[in-house]
Amino acid sequence: MKKTFLLLAALSCLCSGVNLRAQSKMQYVLGINFPAYGLPAYRLSENFRNIGFNAGIAYPLNKQASSALRLDAGFNHTRAQGNNYYVQSQFSFHPVWKNGLETGVDIGVGFQMAKGNGDAWIRDPNGEWQQAVNRRGLLYVPIGMHLGYQVSENWRPFVQYQIQAITGYNEAFPIFPVHVLTLGQTFKF
Repeated sequence: MKKTFLLLAALSCLCSGVNLRAQSKMQYVLGINFPAYGLPAYRLSENFRNIGFNAGIAYPLNKQASSALRLDAGFNHTRAQGNNYYVQSQFSFHPVWKNGLETGVDIGVGFQMAKGNGDAWIRDPNGEWQQAVNRRGLLYVPIGMHLGYQVSENWRPFVQYQIQAITGYNEAFPIFPVHVLTLGQTFKF
């Protein structure tokens, strides 16, 4: 109940648009993330057991703001893998069609500091278990699909599905897939 209330409150904040005339070219992005570790599009219900938040800025590269360079910072919590903090930079291409519908793709590079749940243990060469550091810095490549609606010049709610290829997650999987569903809003002041 408490999680549902917090989620609805956060979505309400995201959906309250600003109808003032924008004074800046810079766009701001806020979002709620639902991440899951594993193959893309596999068991999408797992995403809704985990939650995260992100905030960022986007610098439009053309007058229509259909392409932009974006910088995001965020936090995700997953039940099985723990917490991670991340920073990612993306090139975004989101053309707006006649009826205000916005579609697009994003690609970029990111870095996350992941901290697992509980203590980490490794076996030393003598066969003894030793406590290990339970956090790790990881590079990843995010690729996303974007669907949004341009309500006004200053307000664009969107849904994004992003697939991330994380490198160095563990020795068994040199490249590990993560998929993230994001509900968010792009706005200007």
